[in-house]
Amino acid sequence: MKSYSLTFIGTILIILNLGIFSYYEIKLNSQTLLKAENHGVYADFKKNGEYIIQSGSWASKEHFYGKYSIEDSLIKVDRKKFDDVLVTDKFVIRKIINVFGEDDKGKIRNYIIELDQNGKEIKNRLVDFDKSNNKIYDSFKFEIIEDNRK
Repeated sequence: MKSYSLTFIGTILIILNLGIFSYYEIKLNSQTLLKAENHGVYADFKKNGEYIIQSGSWASKEHFYGKYSIEDSLIKVDRKKFDDVLVTDKFVIRKIINVFGEDDKGKIRNYIIELDQNGKEIKNRLVDFDKSNNKIYDSFKFEIIEDNRK
């Protein structure tokens, strides 16, 4: 019996790992309602009211799981802050033309944008400096790459 104890513990750990892996695979593979991305941030809003948000560079990517509600174009999540990029629990879906300047050739696309508690865009992305060397900020825009809303 003593000689089988390590085998028994190892088997339990393998089964536990498979259970955890299966749990997150089921979450990841459930049907998507909206999926958005922008330079290291990926948001996947599932049809079952849950979301998966991945944020960070490839080596330090964090995964956030939770629940959300959507009404028209407003999305509210159950977490107040994710990191230094996602700093709110409210988002809005907007159609924007030429978000990346002349390279976009007049295309209108849907984006998810962060909102503050007053419903205004959060402008926390440094984009440039003016002639007086003052910082110019704009909002992070997460392009919707999959939209299964009806």
